[in-house]
Amino acid sequence: DLFCDSCNNSVNSAILAAGKCAESISWYISENFVLYINGKGNMNSFRVDESPWKDYTDKITEIHFSDGINSIGEFAFYNCRELTKVFMPDVLVNIEASAFYGCEKLTYINIPDCLYYIGDKAFFGCKSIKNIILPESAVKIGKSVFSGCTNLESVIIRSDLREIPERMFENCELLSEIRINQVISGIGDRAFFNCRSLSSFSLATVKTLGKESFRNCETLSDINLKKLVNIPEYAFSGCKNIAKISTFSYCQFLFFFFSAPLTELYGKHYNGKYCCYYIRNRHAVPYAIFSNEHRQYNQ
Repeated sequence: DLFCDSCNNSVNSAILAAGKCAESISWYISENFVLYINGKGNMNSFRVDESPWKDYTDKITEIHFSDGINSIGEFAFYNCRELTKVFMPDVLVNIEASAFYGCEKLTYINIPDCLYYIGDKAFFGCKSIKNIILPESAVKIGKSVFSGCTNLESVIIRSDLREIPERMFENCELLSEIRINQVISGIGDRAFFNCRSLSSFSLATVKTLGKESFRNCETLSDINLKKLVNIPEYAFSGCKNIAKISTFSYCQFLFFFFSAPLTELYGKHYNGKYCCYYIRNRHAVPYAIFSNEHRQYNQ
């Protein structure tokens, strides 16, 4: 059956190409370069540039799925550069690695409420996406999922995701708002690297940071690190507007580099006694450990 149930209509225009992308899933492309995928179950995964519609990857403008599709395969729509809209099925559970890699003009995608897994680089380089809402069910996220989405402005994470994966928002230069749940405990390497418009971020529940996790976040200014245990190399390098860092737990700073002088760093030791570090014109705090003593740097 080459008719898309979700579209609730029949083919009124010529079919340019058709075939199968799984045993029980068929597809066709209409004359206006809309790809319809109909059936039940999981789509096949493919190698780079080996999808069954590979001759039309530079022409497909929309993709419509029927309600029976549960999984989108690897590299399924790799470099579909003219793709602007994707209408996903309500029962979709998985989006495999690099499924929409390089879809530069993609502006609309409805992420269903039951989505569970998004694979590595699934939306890498989707430069036209502006807003993302991850549902409560999306608890398994791969690396670099939204890396290179240079026009992404707002992200809402409703799920109980425990960690922001490595490079998840790398080079999302316009990302200015991110709302997350209160169970995030870790942020991976370069997760927000080059997010130059990100001015604030709640780290109240975060215990671990990856290397270069907020590097070059130029507008980031005030950071609250209530539960952070360790700050790795270059975590905040290039954060030119950071003036104050607060912590209320035992915290060890390793190779904490800045591109501009930090004016104040203060916190509270695990035993309840306050300690303060006032830093003047210093670009690094090499191996500074919070203790009960008060230290002051006047350089």
